[in-house]
Amino acid sequence: MIRKMLVVFITAGFSFGQVAPFENFVIGFWPEFDHPGVLVRIQIEILQENLPYDISLELPVGSKMALQRKINSMGETEMITQEIIEADGKAIMPIHITETQYLAQFYFNPFDESDLRKLDYNFKADKELGHFHVLIQEHKLAENFSTNFTDAEIFQNDYLLTFYRQHFEQLKKGDALNIQFSYENPTHRTTKDVLQSSMADHPDTEQSPTSNQDTSNLPGQFSSVKLYVIPIVVFLVIILGIIIRGNLKPNTIPVSDSTKGFCTGCGAQIETGNQFCTGCGRKQDVS
Repeated sequence: MIRKMLVVFITAGFSFGQVAPFENFVIGFWPEFDHPGVLVRIQIEILQENLPYDISLELPVGSKMALQRKINSMGETEMITQEIIEADGKAIMPIHITETQYLAQFYFNPFDESDLRKLDYNFKADKELGHFHVLIQEHKLAENFSTNFTDAEIFQNDYLLTFYRQHFEQLKKGDALNIQFSYENPTHRTTKDVLQSSMADHPDTEQSPTSNQDTSNLPGQFSSVKLYVIPIVVFLVIILGIIIRGNLKPNTIPVSDSTKGFCTGCGAQIETGNQFCTGCGRKQDVS
């Protein structure tokens, strides 16, 4: 009996230890964002004590243009090539994580020339995942959009892009998570093209990505030009205040010490303020 309990305990502990120790794991799908196919972004956060860490993901066959974010020796962020291995009809992305934050992206194109866009992807990993998210961005011009997610959180960012985010408790090693969505896009335009056209039509509209939803909510940067007018306004207010103050200052005519008056007796000139005329000695009225 004790031996059986020990076997169960050790097995459970081993299984738990195989769960990828991620603080956050998000795989996001951006159909026709800036490319005719689908942009996929993988965002991972992991504790420092769990580094380095290796995990491999199975990608759709034909995946390409894979990049990962790295911090170079100058402390600058740059995108470098992320390896994709194709063998036996499979595409594998081996991920070697050496930093607490990992970000990679790749493209694949499951669409044909018709207006209907459909994705059917079986997501797999070579290690068990726990508590991760799948994010799908609804194309800006999508018609009749649908997904196989049944309990997704739906939200919008500041660009009015709609997102479907589903939380999953667990994905065992080698198991497949089926991800599906479909929509129609008669225009064949990309979301990026639609956003840029909208900003060109409304250049004074300030837009910025929502940061409290997910850091992968917007792959590109679309910032309208900001007009920093506050210093100019302050300067003009100061100048205007000086002008107004000058106009409101009472007009005064200074009295010179040499201003002269005339004696009321003899008519001789006398200095203003003198009480007696220096000519006839008559007392002057200085009131």
